[in-house]
Amino acid sequence: MPAFRPIAPSISRISQLESLLYDKEIEVILREPVWNALALVKNSFKTNFEPELTLFLRLVVLYTALFSKQRGTYGQQLGNLRYVNAASMSSHTFSILDATPSRSKLHSLVLLSTLPSYLYTRLQEHMIRHSWGDEPSPILKITYDRSTGRLRLTRRWPRGGWKRILYELSGRLEKVWLVAEFVNFAVFLKAGKYASLIDRLLGLRLAYAVRTKDRNISFEFLNRQLIWEGLTVR
Repeated sequence: MPAFRPIAPSISRISQLESLLYDKEIEVILREPVWNALALVKNSFKTNFEPELTLFLRLVVLYTALFSKQRGTYGQQLGNLRYVNAASMSSHTFSILDATPSRSKLHSLVLLSTLPSYLYTRLQEHMIRHSWGDEPSPILKITYDRSTGRLRLTRRWPRGGWKRILYELSGRLEKVWLVAEFVNFAVFLKAGKYASLIDRLLGLRLAYAVRTKDRNISFEFLNRQLIWEGLTVR
């Protein structure tokens, strides 16, 4: 009798995308009372340290969620999802317990999800404040070498030229990242794997935490609200 191999279940694309939206909404909900409290202390504090406060909030939320028993963000837990190793999903003996990501990989996920955006935001603010984009570009000069009979290209670096190069390089890297995210999203819509580019880089996929369990989100209140609004509209 042929042996049947257990197959890793396919995860709904809608559930994976919803978990990303839930995480963003949870961040907004948690951030709002913090901003309101800081507004009572000093208005300039929020303006000057908003990137640091956002970074701290994201780190706390991600660490408490990913290193809990569920091994998933709060948005993923609402959708009955959790992180697993991608290699384990394709193995012959798939098991949620055996597919649990290592702590080092989860640490990498937290850092890649928070630090790059913070550093880029601060770098952009610094370059714009000090007008790095207005610095002179490197000057190219073509000269003729009589001894060799060849044209020689020389590049002269004016003072502050490296700032202009770094400013342009940051803009190009941002465009490359946006294109990579778009390509990853297109591949995700086709294959249903890796909703975010960071998950693909780390080899992390989403799986149902409990296969027989429904999602933790109830739309009963929303349905009643829609019906009530429909009845009251004239």
